Amino acid sequence: MKIENVENPLIKANDFVKVKEMGNFTEVTYSKFNSRQTIQKLNANEYAVLDTGEIKSFNHSETRADDLSSVSKSLKKLRELICANVTDTRKCLWICLTYSENNSDPYRLYTDFKKFNIGLKRYIHKNNLPDYEYLVAMEAQSRGSLHAHLLLIFDKKAPFIPNDTIAALWKQGFCKTKSLKNVDNVGAYLSAYLGDLSLDDAIKNNVLNDNIKEIVTTNERDEKESKFYVKGARLRMLPKGFRLFRKSKGIKEPVIYETTNFEAMQKLESSELTFEKTIQLINENTNYYNVFNRRYYKKKFLKGTNKQKGTDWDE
Repeated sequence: MKIENVENPLIKANDFVKVKEMGNFTEVTYSKFNSRQTIQKLNANEYAVLDTGEIKSFNHSETRADDLSSVSKSLKKLRELICANVTDTRKCLWICLTYSENNSDPYRLYTDFKKFNIGLKRYIHKNNLPDYEYLVAMEAQSRGSLHAHLLLIFDKKAPFIPNDTIAALWKQGFCKTKSLKNVDNVGAYLSAYLGDLSLDDAIKNNVLNDNIKEIVTTNERDEKESKFYVKGARLRMLPKGFRLFRKSKGIKEPVIYETTNFEAMQKLESSELTFEKTIQLINENTNYYNVFNRRYYKKKFLKGTNKQKGTDWDE
């Protein structure tokens, strides 16, 4: 199987694409292939080989690599949920909750967070502040201790909550609230923050991949100091089977549908293309090929405002 990057794929106006709308961002994917179906799933454990009629079993053996793949998918899902629910960072608070001592017990972390959230809800209602939805992600610090990153999303400008109040409600150690007002893509920013680890800490915790050239990147988050970060290295420090994030009931899912490329482009005419990549898979022995194109678009806004360009929309 040969994998090639392709530039300028020919996508016709009437070709169908999959559209995923996530707040200010939209993902458009297109796939074209010439292979026919060779197996049919019968149940969770068995499938049929269509050419021979054989019934075979799926291999459900789980390795650490499988678990890391699952965590990576969860991180992608979290990134999409953040994008779908955060359209104005003025309506958000991002709070980091850490332990004063090392804690490697996921159950304790989730239990402590549940108690904290109940206390915060009471504080919000008692002080007549606007209610919130939340996304909470759990990660491992460089010292190995688990801690929580909490994204509070309000339906209006986020209220001021003193850090001393947050600490008193948390009761387990330290807390810190960060501003997201200058972050352009909150989903990408927070998912990178949760997944990446500094090179020094990755070496110290023995979580480097084999090919370091592909995974080391310059840190773009810290303007004061340029460091090297290892993509996804922090995920390797999580316990096996770890649940990366939880969400409140009011968190919205991305809107997903299929349409023609022409209709998708009409709907996105006031948006800006920010990323595009096309991959072509070819097997010369079987004449199999698959072309996959992914594009990301971002809504255009008038400079210095939250008004979308070409509309009267304003949050």
